[in-house]
Amino acid sequence: MNNTKNILESNGVKFTPVNFGELKVTFPTLNYEIKKQKQSNRFVEEIKYGDEIIRVGDNYNCVIPTGDSQLVIDYKVNRIGINPKDNTSFSLLESILNNTTIFILPFIFKNRQSSSIIEFRNEQYIGYLMNAYVESTFLEKKDPYSVFLLMKYTKSERYKKQEALFKENECFVRNIDIDFKYVIYEFIIPDKYKRDFDLLLNGKYSEIRDSSKKRITDFHGDAIEGTIAHNILTRNQQLIEYYEKELDVSMKGIELASKFGELEVLTKNML
Repeated sequence: MNNTKNILESNGVKFTPVNFGELKVTFPTLNYEIKKQKQSNRFVEEIKYGDEIIRVGDNYNCVIPTGDSQLVIDYKVNRIGINPKDNTSFSLLESILNNTTIFILPFIFKNRQSSSIIEFRNEQYIGYLMNAYVESTFLEKKDPYSVFLLMKYTKSERYKKQEALFKENECFVRNIDIDFKYVIYEFIIPDKYKRDFDLLLNGKYSEIRDSSKKRITDFHGDAIEGTIAHNILTRNQQLIEYYEKELDVSMKGIELASKFGELEVLTKNML
């Protein structure tokens, strides 16, 4: 279903905006039916609760507060995530932070705020960045070492200021407007990080320079992505022991995350 739905409580089903890229749907009881996504324990394709049917591909809109106004934001459901700690709710996601955003974005920006990653601070939604991508199926890169940033466009003064900061960045290449809903920005990786860029793309996380590891973890600070990145880059012993126990294999010489895959490629159906 591709028609945009207004967010209205139906049969006790509640929709709550988490940020510019995520809606939370909560059901009053467990009397829902789900169609699981093939080969995935984290995502489902469809949820049915009475007359309410939520599917991957649906569009919703609702009002979301920002620092300078209240904006009506469109959401496209690209993934429906299971919340393991709350079996009455699910996450309707346009995107989840991928490896490019976690590991590559810090080579372009010094901190999350300057990169415009979506966050909730001081009871406001901050930032417009949905995700970063190392490739695109419909855009040609200007340089082999450039990446694409997908931003949720809003007609606000804050967004204008963010775009101006992007264009002042020495790594900025160009911007592409997409139907007044998204803007794609292309940035090139600085020369000093190109070797580590190649290593990360090939899944050799622990082999990048210590200075690059520090830049990545400093970029994320105390955010959960900082912990994830630190554990992977430093081969955290507890994580190694966990994988060895769960998978019943030796992790000697094996990285704690896989090579960059399909989540790092921007496609038209994400828009």
